[in-house]
Amino acid sequence: MTRFISALLFFFIQQTFLQADIYPRYNHAGYPSKSNKSCIILSDESLNGKRWTIKNSSDLTVAEGIFSISTSAISEHTPKPFNYEIEFSSLKKIGIYAVNISAQKTFSIEIKNNPTDFIVAEMLHFLNKQRSGVPVPPANKIGHSGDSSCRVYEKRTNANTSWDSAKKERYVDMMGGWYDAGDYLKFTQTTAYTTYFLLRAYETYPTHATSVSDKKAIMDEALWGLSYLLKTMPNDSTFIIQVGNADDHKQGPRMPYEDKLNGLRNAYSDFSPTQMGLTSAALAFAAHLFEANPLLKIRSKPYRDKAIQIYQKAKRTNKNPAWVEEGWEKFYSDESGYDNMELASVELYKLTLDDYYLDQAKMFAQLAGPAYWSSWGNLNMIAHLNLYKYASQTVEPYLKSDLNNFNSIASKQGNIWRVPHAYTWATLYSFMSVASSSMIYKNVIDDASPYDRMSTDVYNYTLGQNNWGVSMIITDKIPGSVKNVFSHMHTLHPEISSTGAIAEGPGDKKTHDELMKYFNIPKNNSFESFNTNEVVFYDYNSDFQCMETTISGMADGIYFFTLFNAIHGK
Repeated sequence: MTRFISALLFFFIQQTFLQADIYPRYNHAGYPSKSNKSCIILSDESLNGKRWTIKNSSDLTVAEGIFSISTSAISEHTPKPFNYEIEFSSLKKIGIYAVNISAQKTFSIEIKNNPTDFIVAEMLHFLNKQRSGVPVPPANKIGHSGDSSCRVYEKRTNANTSWDSAKKERYVDMMGGWYDAGDYLKFTQTTAYTTYFLLRAYETYPTHATSVSDKKAIMDEALWGLSYLLKTMPNDSTFIIQVGNADDHKQGPRMPYEDKLNGLRNAYSDFSPTQMGLTSAALAFAAHLFEANPLLKIRSKPYRDKAIQIYQKAKRTNKNPAWVEEGWEKFYSDESGYDNMELASVELYKLTLDDYYLDQAKMFAQLAGPAYWSSWGNLNMIAHLNLYKYASQTVEPYLKSDLNNFNSIASKQGNIWRVPHAYTWATLYSFMSVASSSMIYKNVIDDASPYDRMSTDVYNYTLGQNNWGVSMIITDKIPGSVKNVFSHMHTLHPEISSTGAIAEGPGDKKTHDELMKYFNIPKNNSFESFNTNEVVFYDYNSDFQCMETTISGMADGIYFFTLFNAIHGK
């Protein structure tokens, strides 16, 4: 019996050893020459005392080391019991290198000048396909032409759940804009957000970039958003915050030109400071950019006039934030308008140099304070960074509070990826938003910023240095990229390119489990063993938590990569 147990134990140990594996996680696009560089090694067994080497193309060892104790056990961030980091920031020479892990695993990494100089153009390519009111392949018919005459709905009470057709029946032209995500709803909040950050990307586009056509494409897409924002307040009685409603989610997959709701989509009107503040900010910023450019100055007046009109109306009404809530669906609820109104105030000050707007910006900054969050609904850091030049003493404590919070999350024991944000829905977009603010803080405020590393960590995470070892942008130019965007048109017609789409990224497991019945994910899949008790990710076109690209997420990515390429791609 003893020998039997010993033999069984030996067999179990042997099987465990045979099944044990090493999982390298690294940036598949390549590491910029001058940035921080490291890769993460996940392992089923201890690598303590084992050697790693990095060799160049001539088979010469250029870096080496010995693994010590694991930096983390199984945690919310990693499913593996042993986790290690290989640091090789000292390597700067362009080339392909072989990384060898104790003669058990070899993989290649690359160091390049500006590895993602192509990525913004591909992202714009995808965003362009989300335009509403344009011919759509393969039939090349116009999608949602009926938005040219939308019936206006208003709130019956102060509650965001109570809407009805306006007492004075009227219709508005809301044709254009972008579909918000994989379905066909349109929101002023995310349209303004997307437009604003496209303009920011245009402003910061790297002067050393090889293609000026990309910068022109950014402006072209921003102009599409601006033309829609001009329509949001057609008169002093109307401000449109949304087109379409929850019925959109009941229709099933269809092409934009085959939508039974075409011509039946309502336009929802309310004077909401969250929506109006961000819209005014985008229009004012556009006017400011155009007035500074002799070639564009002629275009500035409509944006200037509309930005001021919307801002003044928002100030007069002073309503509670509004969004459309129907049943269990809550569409882009933003509880505070202070950050948006601060952003509008400072953009209007930069445009007009009227001290009234500067005083308003300071007031709203104090009301907004830090958010301890970063997303389309939390623009506190961006607003404060914009105001810093004019009121540093007011906003610097708030900026440091937010950035210290995100940095503490990134530095927490067990967070081997150094992600700066809690896991939630569309977490990747929030990672990018935080990282963009950290880069601006370094450039504008503190060249020796303690938050500097957040940008390279998010960059590497996005491009494959994550639990699942996948790059979260659909592209043929990066190995191991995701492939399956959640989108009606792309699911029905896979031949329509989804290149440039950014996955929403890892999501919190609790929410994902609650929605699993909608996702049709097979039990045996390559992602499962790398999920944790807190975070999951799947690359399936039915998974609208992980793979439904949104226009605001595209804006986060376009701005983040434009900034990163400008700073790290020199």
